[in-house]
Amino acid sequence: VRGEQKFLKMLVLLLILTLISLSESATPTPIWPQAFNATLAKVRENNDIVWTKLYYDWTKQASRFDFYNDYVDNEGNWSLNCTVLFTDKTFIWHLFPSDKACYLRSSTIPSVNPDWVKLLGGKYVKNVLFRGLDSQLWEFPDPDDPNHIMKYYAWNSDNSIPIRSPNQINDPGNTDFFDVLVGPQNEELFVLPEYCKNLSTKRCPWY
Repeated sequence: VRGEQKFLKMLVLLLILTLISLSESATPTPIWPQAFNATLAKVRENNDIVWTKLYYDWTKQASRFDFYNDYVDNEGNWSLNCTVLFTDKTFIWHLFPSDKACYLRSSTIPSVNPDWVKLLGGKYVKNVLFRGLDSQLWEFPDPDDPNHIMKYYAWNSDNSIPIRSPNQINDPGNTDFFDVLVGPQNEELFVLPEYCKNLSTKRCPWY
């Protein structure tokens, strides 16, 4: 009898472990929506926050990060510092509207692929309560330092929606996502302004 009980306990344990394994393997890797915009809080290592607005459209392989000097006031106004624009598939420009000038950062780097978590070898860790939200925790090695493990959080009910994205080791900190709105973006957001014929040597301080 004892032998049968021991066997049954081992069988139940094996079944539980199998179910856990199947649950983890069935968790799809987060893939960003094809197009969305979001408010970002870029949290630096010293806990300073840089408020940013992201516009993303993979159908055009374009994205735009508007970096602000402070948070939006009660009248809905933001003080724009600079913009980082990924456009024409592989070009990165730093835009300075107040100076009416731009800096060409690169002509060989594309916008972020929506499948970037998988491309970096992301592994599902567990479900957690993060910022009071039911979330999935994923981990992957930092491309700049494989010994540095980065943590990524996504909505559990729809893991295409990011909650927190890590910054690389050469830019310590994290980026939190708020007000994520999925859908087509205004094409004009990704058009290089006319004033970019005036080239600058100044770079956006947060990129």
